[in-house]
Amino acid sequence: MIRRDIKSFFIWIRSSQIPIYITPIYIILGIIILSRMPWLHEYIMTFSVRLFYVGVMWGQVPGFAAAMPHPVLSILVASGEVLGAFTVLFLPDTLIWQIFIWISSLAHVAQYIRKGIGTTMRTAPNILTVVGLLYTLTTPFTGYIGVLAFPLASVASLLIRVDPNMRRRKITVPMILMYTTIFILSYLVILIADVKEALLIPIFILPLFLPWFGGGDIYKLGTSISKIFALSTLPLTFIASWSSVFHLAMIGFLATTMSSLCTPLLIPGIIWREVPKLSQKEVYMLMTALTLSAVLRFLAGFSHIYLSSIISGVLIIYITAYYVYRILRMPKVSVTL
Repeated sequence: MIRRDIKSFFIWIRSSQIPIYITPIYIILGIIILSRMPWLHEYIMTFSVRLFYVGVMWGQVPGFAAAMPHPVLSILVASGEVLGAFTVLFLPDTLIWQIFIWISSLAHVAQYIRKGIGTTMRTAPNILTVVGLLYTLTTPFTGYIGVLAFPLASVASLLIRVDPNMRRRKITVPMILMYTTIFILSYLVILIADVKEALLIPIFILPLFLPWFGGGDIYKLGTSISKIFALSTLPLTFIASWSSVFHLAMIGFLATTMSSLCTPLLIPGIIWREVPKLSQKEVYMLMTALTLSAVLRFLAGFSHIYLSSIISGVLIIYITAYYVYRILRMPKVSVTL
C-alpha cells in the first residue's frame, strides 16, 4: 500500500513538472517564428500557456480535489498535453492534436468528479476549472480559443482562491458561482455566435470581484497591473483590432498573472526548488518589462509598428529566461516519503 502511494506521488509530480519544463521552449519558439509562420505562432503560444497551466493546476490537484490522482490519470494528463503540443507543430490543421488534449482534459476532469465539485470555498472554484477543461472539446469550432479556455479559467480560479487571503477581502460562494455562470455564458456566445470578443467579458469582470489594488511585492504589484489591463481590454475593442486587444489581454492580463502569482510562488514547489526571494529591484524590472511588452504589442497591431512587436517579443523572451535562470539557481528541496 505504501509503495503504491509513493509510486502515485512520484508519477503525479513528474506529470506536473514535464509540461512546465516544456513551456519556456514553446514561448521562445513561438516568438521566434512569428515573422515566418504567423499562423503557427498562434497555436504555439496558446499551447505554451496551456502547458504551463496544466502543470500548475495538476500540481495543485491533490489539495483542490482532496485526493491523490491515480497514476493512469497523471500519465494521461501529461502525455495528452505534450503529444498535443508536439503534434500541432507538424499537423496544425488536423484533429490529431485536438484528440490528444481532449483525452488529457477528460482525465483531468475525472479527478475532480469524486470529491472536487461542490459549493464550498474549496470546491466551488473547481467548477470553473472543469468548465475550462470541458470547453477544450470545442476546438473543432473555436480553434485556439478552445485551447485557451482552460488557462483562462485556471487564472480566474487561482485568483479567486488566493486574492481574498492576500488582500484580506472576503469572497463568497454565490459570487464564485455567479462569475462561473458569466464565464460559461461568454464562452457559449463564442461557440454559438463566433463572437470572439466575448472572451474578454470574464477577463473584464474578474477585477470587479477582486477590486483591491496596490502593494510592492511581486504578487500585489503584478496582479494590480494585470487587473488594470483586464479592465482596459473590453473598452478598447471599440477602437482597436481584435488582434491588438487579444494580445493586450494575453500579455497584460494572463502573462502578468503567470509572472506574479504562478511562476514565483507555485512553480518552485512543483519542480522541487526553494521559492526565490525577489528583490524590489527585480520585481520592478520584471513588471516594467511585462507592462512595456503588453503596450508595445498592442501598438504593433493597432498602428502596424512592427518594431514594437519585435521589442515586445524580446522582452517576453528576456522575462522567460530570467525566471528560468532565477528559479533553477535556487537550492533543490529534498523530498522524503
